[in-house]
Amino acid sequence: MKTPDFGVTLTHVTVRSLPGATLATGRQRVLVVALDAPSRQATHDLEQTFGWPRWDYPASPPMSPSWSALFDTTTRTWHGLYAEMDKPADPDEAPEKPTGQDTVVIKPPAPQPLPKNMWDILTTTGTVLLCGAFKSNFTPADFHKAMRDRTLHAVLAPALLR
Repeated sequence: MKTPDFGVTLTHVTVRSLPGATLATGRQRVLVVALDAPSRQATHDLEQTFGWPRWDYPASPPMSPSWSALFDTTTRTWHGLYAEMDKPADPDEAPEKPTGQDTVVIKPPAPQPLPKNMWDILTTTGTVLLCGAFKSNFTPADFHKAMRDRTLHAVLAPALLR
């Protein structure tokens, strides 16, 4: 599967109903991997191919059994998003990597370091919120508006700390 080139922004947000919420309010801060789509086609691919449902913020999106995010504990960096991909029926549509194992779906050009506060959020929850799609060069204000307007698609995914 050829994956569109997405831009990636790492941030954090407070959601409610996250399994294992630690704040007294029942809310939890969670690390967000936000994808921006450079084209309308990439936005369509995010919705259709990835199958992420529309996010009903401030509730937590559903946990995805297919997705995970890889982080390096030594360097405290994010290395990419992975998903279990089904083997295509048509051999001409074979994925770039072998099936039956985790396939890198989105990988940054270089590992992205996390500031201490984001690393602490990540290690507390062990969960990452994956969401998109934005137009390229979105701002924090765009992100918060899209959350409030419920125009984002999102899932929760386990963080793989290695």
